[in-house]
Amino acid sequence: MKQLDLSSKILDPDDYDSLHDLMGDVTDNLEITNEEIAKYWNDLPEHIKLEAVEWGCGDTVVKDNIYEWLETRRKKGD
Repeated sequence: MKQLDLSSKILDPDDYDSLHDLMGDVTDNLEITNEEIAKYWNDLPEHIKLEAVEWGCGDTVVKDNIYEWLETRRKKGD
C-alpha cells in the first residue's frame, strides 16, 4: 500500500476557510493568516492530516480532532 506524502499537501482556499475560525478561536487570534494556518497544518499529527485529506478540512470530526489537538497544545504552552 502506497503511503501518502503529506508534506506536499497544499491547502486549497476551502481548507483555509474551514480552518480559519477554528484555529483563530483556539489561538485567540481572529486575524490568523494563511501562513499561520499552514504552519499549524504542518505541525498536525499525521493521523489528523490523513483524516483531513480523506474527509476534507470542513468535516466535523476532522475539525473536532484539530480543535482538540490545538487546545491540548495550547494548554501545554506550545
